[in-house]
Amino acid sequence: ELQRVLSLPELPDALGINSRDLTTFSVNIKNPFALRSRIPHDIPVIFESGVSASMTVFHAANAGFHGVLIGEACMSPVEPERSISSFITSFRKGAAAPPLLFTRLFSRVRKHPLVKVCGITTLEDARTAEALGADAIGLILASSPRSISPDMLKTYADLSIPKIAVIQDPEEQLVRFLLEQLDQGIIQGVQLHGSESPQLMERFSGHACRALAPQALTDESDRLWGPFTLFDIPKGSSRSINDTEDTLPLRRQFIAGGITPDNLEQVLSRFDPLLIDLASGIESTPGIKDPGAMKAVFTVLEAKNG
Repeated sequence: ELQRVLSLPELPDALGINSRDLTTFSVNIKNPFALRSRIPHDIPVIFESGVSASMTVFHAANAGFHGVLIGEACMSPVEPERSISSFITSFRKGAAAPPLLFTRLFSRVRKHPLVKVCGITTLEDARTAEALGADAIGLILASSPRSISPDMLKTYADLSIPKIAVIQDPEEQLVRFLLEQLDQGIIQGVQLHGSESPQLMERFSGHACRALAPQALTDESDRLWGPFTLFDIPKGSSRSINDTEDTLPLRRQFIAGGITPDNLEQVLSRFDPLLIDLASGIESTPGIKDPGAMKAVFTVLEAKNG
């Protein structure tokens, strides 16, 4: 639809991107963010529908939207974080803030999904991922065969690729350390994998995303965690991403869970994801990436989407 509009002899005075599918009425608030960077900056763009939390408004303003259309959220019983004044304040803060993690990621206009290579443990693997065209790398600080120590984050500081620290129920000392790393530009984001509260996520000021199980995909998840949730098959599960029964809710989302070069084409066809998160499916041993497997992923992506 956007391509048809932008090919008109005369461009419109403004555009609205609706996160609600008007056929099924399902809502996916990631869609407007994925389309925003494809629109010329001199055309005002409005983020429409699906706004149920101030965090979404904060991200929308930071991503360059000129306004937000809010209806239902203002009609329900008023909560402090859903009041009109809260939405206005969040919009102003988002517009004034430096580019947030996902503003940076979605500014890359790509025909294929964004690619995050997670569980990086060596500088060589990080450089290979960057050279192949990955959009972000994940550095795991939680207990895992792919974990690194917090003081190793600086090893990757000179890479231009966005670096996301992956944590699980961190102690306060680690939270403060990561906030310092964000301020210094050592990392560009944090991914939460435990039972962390929305309040902890808010401390990272728009530079955090939340990993959830696929069955947790609800409007409430967007309200609590903002637009950037990663839906991940639980570790140790016998299921793979392609075993998921409810295909529709996971379409056009950030997804992870056993994605490999061999099943990637099926993942792309079933889910049309906005981001794929790769880890064990492209490794020679736990924590060590296979350069051939990483390259094969991008070969599949380019063959499928260009």
